Amino acid sequence: GREHKEISVKNLAYIIQARMEEIIEHVDYELKSSGYHDKLIAGIVITGGGSQLQHLVQLVEYTTGIACRVGYPNEYLVKTDAINKQTFEEMKSPKYATSVGLLIKGIQGLEEEELLKNETLVEEQEEQSKVREIADKQQKKEGWLKKFLTDFINDDIGIDDDTYIGKK
Repeated sequence: GREHKEISVKNLAYIIQARMEEIIEHVDYELKSSGYHDKLIAGIVITGGGSQLQHLVQLVEYTTGIACRVGYPNEYLVKTDAINKQTFEEMKSPKYATSVGLLIKGIQGLEEEELLKNETLVEEQEEQSKVREIADKQQKKEGWLKKFLTDFINDDIGIDDDTYIGKK
C-alpha cells in the first residue's frame, strides 16, 4: 500500500465538506427526479453519526432549499432497570436513530404479520362455522324430507305406524 501521509485538520475538513456536498447534491437530484422535492412538508431529517457534523443542517438547507433537522430517537426510548443510565443517555444520540428506526420498522412488520395471521385464522374459523351451519340445515331438511316421504309411502301401502320402512 501507500505510505502514511499526514494532513492538517483544515484540509481534512475541506475533504469532508466536499464529500458531504456531493452526497447532498445527489440526494437533492433524487428528490427532484422522483417528484418529492416540493412535497416534503416536514423537511429533511438527517440521522446517524454523520448528522453530528458541524453546520450540516445549514449545508443541507442551503443546498436543497428544504428545511432540515437532526433526528433523535428519544421519543422511542424507554428507560428500564436493564439499561444503565450512561448507556441510556448515549442511546439518545442521533447516531443510533437509524438503528432504532429500523428496529421499530421490523417490530411493526412482525406485528402486522401476526395480525394478518390472526385475521386469516378467524376468517377460516368463521368459514368452517358457516359450512357446519349449512350442513346442519341441509341435514335437517333431508331429515324432514325423508320422514315425510317415508310417512307418505307407508300410508300409501297400508303399513301401520309400528312397521314403518326403516324402523326395526
